[in-house]
Amino acid sequence: MWFEIGLGVAIPSAGLAIAIGKYFWKKEKCFTEMKNKIEQLSRRDGTSLKTNSDLEARLKVVENDGIEIKIYLRQILTKLEIPYK
Repeated sequence: MWFEIGLGVAIPSAGLAIAIGKYFWKKEKCFTEMKNKIEQLSRRDGTSLKTNSDLEARLKVVENDGIEIKIYLRQILTKLEIPYK
C-alpha cells in the first residue's frame, strides 16, 4: 500500500520537477543571450556620443531655419492682407 502511494506521489512530482527544471533552463538561456546582446550593443555604442551631438547641432539649424521661414511667411501673409492664425 505504501508503495502505491509513493508511486502516486513520485511520478507527478518527477514530472513537475522536470517541467520546473526546463522552465529555469530556458529562462537562464534567455538571460544569457540578453546579457551578451547588451554587451555587444555597449561595445558598438562607443562612438554614439559624437553622433548624437552632431545630430543635435543639425537639428538646431533646422529649427532656426523653420523659425525664419515662419517669420517670412507671416510677413507675406500680412502684406497681402490674408488672415492667418
